[in-house]
Amino acid sequence: MKEKNRIKLICVIITASTSVASAFVGGKKEHITINNNIKSATSDVNNVDDLIKKYENAMESNSKLAEQNKNLKEENDNLQSDISDSITAEVKSPSIIVDGMKSSQNWNKSIAIVNNSNYYSENLLNSLVEGKFSYDISQNSLFYNEEDQMINKVTKINALSTNVIYEGIGYDVVKSSDGKEILMGSQSYTEGLVVWDDESLFGGGNGYALFDLQGKYSKLEFDVGRTNEYEKENVELKVYLDGECREIYQLDAETPPKHFEVTLNYANSMKLEISGGTRVKYGFVNMILYY
Repeated sequence: MKEKNRIKLICVIITASTSVASAFVGGKKEHITINNNIKSATSDVNNVDDLIKKYENAMESNSKLAEQNKNLKEENDNLQSDISDSITAEVKSPSIIVDGMKSSQNWNKSIAIVNNSNYYSENLLNSLVEGKFSYDISQNSLFYNEEDQMINKVTKINALSTNVIYEGIGYDVVKSSDGKEILMGSQSYTEGLVVWDDESLFGGGNGYALFDLQGKYSKLEFDVGRTNEYEKENVELKVYLDGECREIYQLDAETPPKHFEVTLNYANSMKLEISGGTRVKYGFVNMILYY
């Protein structure tokens, strides 16, 4: 492209010079004029590369400007999208109607409507549920207490939400995401621990589950009962803490699940063992560890 433009410019300059030369042929004056025009044409030819370079620079600048305009358009579109997705909030001072009767108490600015979702003030909630809510900004935690006491820290945890159960024989951990059920009496449970005692020819004998407590917990609560499968047999539940048998409970096969509390005293390990049956399963549900 560059060479083609250069040739065109040379041809234009030569043509112009030839025309001037033809008009003055016949004398000294004409000879000087021709020489001057040739010199001018030669100078113009030498400047062709500069002209082409300026042209190409201009085209490159135009290309960059077009790219900048494209980027600016994209940024503008994104800003418009962000504006359309921005948060809208409104604070309300509602009337409170309790069992059909309007409360005389003033609830100024107690409800915030943020993006069509309602948010209630702590004072309003506490007035309705008798002071059972408490928000701790340092922990970014909302505490709800069913008792009169105000607990403002985490004191217990669902054992099955941890990894404390790590090994054993004749046991199974059932979680709600598994889609399984533990049937005990008339109740069905979607999560829990199942331990079985199988003394049959191909059974594993006494079943047990091992817990890695890491000295974190003071107490364990659970409900335990025979599952609705295998034989109806009474068994013994033995609780080992740090390798020593600390508790032995007698479990009745014909009663609904029974509630137990085991003092852990911040032991590092625990073993729950079922023994005394020939082919029976027991389920442990509502397992709560206390710090």
